[in-house]
Amino acid sequence: MCDDYDDATPHVVLTLEPLGRPGEGLAAHLSPDHARRLVRALSDALREIGEPLTLTPTTKEHQ
Repeated sequence: MCDDYDDATPHVVLTLEPLGRPGEGLAAHLSPDHARRLVRALSDALREIGEPLTLTPTTKEHQ
């Protein structure tokens, strides 16, 4: 979460980077509406490929 904007509206910060290589990825500052759109799009994509929409850790460091 980031609130460093002139309009004082909180934003969701999404950081995508390769595992084990911090600082080498991309960061997106999303408005709440855009964050919800991303969640819906990912949910739809998982459903389309037959994957469950469950949040399970994939690596030991996330457990």
